[in-house]
Amino acid sequence: MHGSLKKESEFRTIKKYRIFMELLQMNFTNKIICVSKLLSNVVKDLYENIDADKICYIHSGADSIDLVEHSKEKDKYRIITTGGGRKEKGVLYICKAIEKLKMKDIKLFVAGENGIDSEEIKNYNFVQYLGFLKHKDLLKIIKKSNIFIQNSIYESFGLSIIEAALYNCKLVLSKNIGALEVLVIEQKYIVDFDDINYIAKIIKELIFHKHQKVILHVDRWNDVAEKYKKLWLELIA
Repeated sequence: MHGSLKKESEFRTIKKYRIFMELLQMNFTNKIICVSKLLSNVVKDLYENIDADKICYIHSGADSIDLVEHSKEKDKYRIITTGGGRKEKGVLYICKAIEKLKMKDIKLFVAGENGIDSEEIKNYNFVQYLGFLKHKDLLKIIKKSNIFIQNSIYESFGLSIIEAALYNCKLVLSKNIGALEVLVIEQKYIVDFDDINYIAKIIKELIFHKHQKVILHVDRWNDVAEKYKKLWLELIA
């Protein structure tokens, strides 16, 4: 389970039959495997009638990346975020923070699905709105970006955060992200999604500061697959 339609309906219109189908799936399945502890707790709160013992989590994994010195290819003023115009991704707050900096060289690349904030985001002259991208194309932009921001109001995991860290991007993350369970980063880079002044301050600091220490505790996908295999074998034993 990568997300919950019932949860997402708090931010955008979801057809009722889709939420009903989600409920049916959860009632008639033997195990609900979420991608983070955060999401498992959200699901338990949203669906109190579901047996909490059948809700668990296995974190997403990461591919091996040839860790050359990617910082040599990076544009100091390039920032990337994902989530497009979906309100729960908090991109509009990033735009408002960057606007406060009044730094003409900043470029904010926005990848992801259109949503109710899309048009307002596109109106900022420093924004390059990319929409949906192939994974390899997103990685090309991440590779050249100095800062990766995930400012979500709600984010069940956030695999692109892990990929950005592997490509030596500096990170700014909101407090509401499941991927925080598998990485260690200095607390000052974990922000309130709507604190525009503080987000602006951290962006400016990271543009002119060379280093940020991030420690990842992420399994490779082969190891994640083994965890799923073990769980499935337990279910049929």
